Parts: sequence; C-alpha cells; structure tokens
Amino acid sequence: SLCVDARAALRSGDPGRALKVATAALQLWRGDVLADLVGDGFAAEAVRRLDELRLSAEIDRIEAELELGRADAALVSEIERLVSRRPHDERLRERLMLALYRSGRQAEALTAFHDARATLVSDFGIEPSVRLRSPMIGSLRRPSGALLPAWSSDRGPAWSATPSSPGKPFCQASFA
Repeated sequence: SLCVDARAALRSGDPGRALKVATAALQLWRGDVLADLVGDGFAAEAVRRLDELRLSAEIDRIEAELELGRADAALVSEIERLVSRRPHDERLRERLMLALYRSGRQAEALTAFHDARATLVSDFGIEPSVRLRSPMIGSLRRPSGALLPAWSSDRGPAWSATPSSPGKPFCQASFA
C-alpha cells in the first residue's frame, strides 16, 4: 500500500519519496472515512482502522516535510490541528515542537512541551517519555540560535539527554 511505501521511504532516508507517496495516499481520501456507515456498529472497527491509517499517512507526510527542512506556519497549523484531535499522541507533540523550533518559535516550542506534559500528567498521571523530553532538553542546553539536529520517530533524537544530577529538574535554562 502507499502508506507502507511512504513509511519505508522514511526509514530508508528518502524523505522526498516519502513525501510524494504519502501525499498520493492522502489524495485518495475524500471526506470522513465511511461517513454513510458511521452510525452502524458493524463498521465501527473499519472506520477506526482506516482513520488510524489516514492519520499515520498524515504524520509520515509531515515527518517527510520536516526532514526536508520545511517548518512554516502552515505546517505548524496543520500539526496543531492534529494535536487538538489527539492530545495524547507524543509523536505529534514531538513534531509540533520541532516545527515550532525550526520556524524560529523556540518559546512556543517550550510552551508546547509544557502543554504536552501538563496533559499527560493531568490525564494519566505520567511524565512525557524520554523521546519527548530529549529535544527540549537538548534545545535548552544549546547556544542561542543553534538549530536542533534532525530526528525522526524511527531513529529518535540525535543526542541523549539525562538530568545533570538526580533530583534536579530536567529543564534548566540560565539567562544572562
């Protein structure tokens, strides 16, 4: 399927092909999945599965665009729309933080992290995963204006981030 091909292209390091294939997959969708059958119980599982497939294609396309260096207001808005539909999805939250950071909106990227953390703590009583924390920690430890390295959901962040000492907060910033 096109969605599988897009994911494979991302994993093989070909974001250009991934973007093309994911875009082609998304163009096949018209409106809501099985909209005429939403009320029918027998179609519920198919609707859920197809909706997940569509979301996966959207995220893969977004990831390809980020890997190609695109991080403009339109992409940020698109990711924010998806995050509002799926506030617990750390993969989406991570992409939002990266898009904000790369578009020069570092303070908003930090706010997006704090929003994600607050949601996870409030709704589930858990802290964000290391995967979600690492980009924020790395950005706070980098000199002002330094760009975050590229990362993807398959490879994870390009650096490791651990607290400097036990019991101390993960995110510390100093202002000169």
